[in-house]
Amino acid sequence: MREVWRRMFGGSDVDAQLQREFGDAGQARAAGVAWARNVIQHSGIDARDAPVAAVRELRRARPGLSLLAAKTLVEELDA
Repeated sequence: MREVWRRMFGGSDVDAQLQREFGDAGQARAAGVAWARNVIQHSGIDARDAPVAAVRELRRARPGLSLLAAKTLVEELDA
């Protein structure tokens, strides 16, 4: 059960997962946000109005992305 929970939510280290998904430790978060912006833009979803749909779209585009990492990327689209 712990493994399922960890895989679904990604544990507590979002930066480590972003580094695994997007590479270079120093640029992983910026690369992830740029990727997320591109995916959301092409999907036609407004991340501000529909953040749950935006998270779902990111996870659909990259199945290895945890819920927590996808949520973090969506939140950073507004930042």
